Amino acid sequence: GQYVKPQDWNALLADPDVEAVIIALPLHLHSVASVKAMRAGKHVLTEKLMGHSIRECKEMGRVSRETGKILA
Repeated sequence: GQYVKPQDWNALLADPDVEAVIIALPLHLHSVASVKAMRAGKHVLTEKLMGHSIRECKEMGRVSRETGKILA
């Protein structure tokens, strides 16, 4: 795995060699980071709870279906 400093995560999403990311951020950032990653073409694994609210979880699921990216 590759450790990326928090301020560098946009560069990670832009890297075509990265196929998937693990979202291990504070819970309130899971939805934002997951959606951004899937829209950048990355598969996503979230840790802890998937999202902070039912609305965030539904949005994450919707983006997964729209982009064809795995969300686990």
